[in-house]
Amino acid sequence: MEVLGSYDPVKDVKEVKADRVKHWISVGAKPTPTLHNFLISKKIIEGKKINVLPRKSPIKPEEKKGDVKSAAAPASETKVPAEPVSETKPAETEKKST
Repeated sequence: MEVLGSYDPVKDVKEVKADRVKHWISVGAKPTPTLHNFLISKKIIEGKKINVLPRKSPIKPEEKKGDVKSAAAPASETKVPAEPVSETKPAETEKKST
């Protein structure tokens, strides 16, 4: 492995060994899209920048006003337990019966 440059975020200093970058690209190394754009902006390599931003998600169609009632109906229904729940604990009922 070879160090081809460095970046100091505190001082915002970016150093690149241009001759070594060109050498490695000539022998088949491929920079990441972000590094590719950086090298183009520093004029180390020539070419077009690559869009590295994620694609936006497609716009979902809005529900029609008539569909709002049908969509709200399942949410308002509540499940009722099959058997009523007693307020006393099973251990307490056993003590009382003895």
